[in-house]
Amino acid sequence: MRTNQFFEWLTGIKSMLAKGMLLLCLVCGAQTAMAQASENNAVAQQLNINVDECVKCTGKIGPYQVTLYVNPHSSAGEWTGYYFYNQAPKSVFKLKMVKNEGNPNGFNKMTLWEYTKKGKHTGTFQGVFEGRGDGFNGTFTNSKKQQFRFELVQQY
Repeated sequence: MRTNQFFEWLTGIKSMLAKGMLLLCLVCGAQTAMAQASENNAVAQQLNINVDECVKCTGKIGPYQVTLYVNPHSSAGEWTGYYFYNQAPKSVFKLKMVKNEGNPNGFNKMTLWEYTKKGKHTGTFQGVFEGRGDGFNGTFTNSKKQQFRFELVQQY
């Protein structure tokens, strides 16, 4: 009889530990998300971009994972957002709207120029932003004239 009580006690301890670990993971995940949001707002503020007007997209430029914030309602000549490569989140590129041609179906043909923090034009995004919330897709050309397909999905 004592053996059964011991195993019941041990099972109860395991269950409490598992619940505690789950709670710890949830709390740490929420803190990480809050820290990332705070960092994104700080970057946007440094670049003089209103992140509240931006749409967050994640995906790839060629084989590289990226996160991009863009205001699809910007006019030509306006600073419209920024992006970074996920493996190097501190290296941020500012985006300027060059062309934004909307149509009644909600698809915007957009051209964005990429700039370094020092103001050097280093790349060009040419693509379609789908107003239904699907994302931003097209071709990215870097400063060496290499072209990469980009596919970015809007995050909610």
